[in-house]
Amino acid sequence: MYHHVKKLMYTVNIGESDVKFGNMLLEQFGGANGELAAAMQYTIQGWNCVDDLGRRDLLLDIGTEELSHLEVVGALIRMHLKPLKTNREAAEADPLVAIAGGGGVGLFDSMGTLGPLTI
Repeated sequence: MYHHVKKLMYTVNIGESDVKFGNMLLEQFGGANGELAAAMQYTIQGWNCVDDLGRRDLLLDIGTEELSHLEVVGALIRMHLKPLKTNREAAEADPLVAIAGGGGVGLFDSMGTLGPLTI
């Protein structure tokens, strides 16, 4: 069971937003070696571990800690990518936004229809 404390332990002031850095942080969040992958790996290994030596608890504790890292990295990403939410030109110039929302790659819905997807 998880308990969510609804505020971060520390207040962070990033100063000025840096969209390039925010995009780099996306890899740390959900990339192959990111926090999401680590949380899932430790948690699943813990679920699969049956022993009396405490390894299961240790693995589940580490998986839970990795989830808290996701929240921290996610908060930093949100702060650095904030200009993309308020500046249309900046958002359209960003390659990740272009892929996900409007240019370069055709997105299809579950019926195979090409068109804009609402997320």
